[in-house]
Amino acid sequence: MKELDQRRAIQQTGAVDEFDALAQTFTRGLWFDFMLDKTTRHRCRLSWVSPMRTRMLFTNRDGFDAFVRSEREVAVLLRRGRLSVIDQFPIVSRALDRIMSDGEPRQAA
Repeated sequence: MKELDQRRAIQQTGAVDEFDALAQTFTRGLWFDFMLDKTTRHRCRLSWVSPMRTRMLFTNRDGFDAFVRSEREVAVLLRRGRLSVIDQFPIVSRALDRIMSDGEPRQAA
């Protein structure tokens, strides 16, 4: 009942914290880690966002195991640490940049 009262109070005041603001910026194609429980983590992609942003569809790499959450629910998952954004910079580019930066000092020596 306390949680329900808190949610109602937030909705009535229109208060938006950083997690709500972050959830509002999410666009299709972003990757996330979703913690199902303390030991189970799923990698998922934001595959679709409804025009009114009332629903967000998350899928796995193959487009299956879909689940839908509202923007508010996504903010709650972020707030509780159950959903986290994965670095969107491609891993291959990061690896090549690191190799190139590691190689430069050796060549200079």
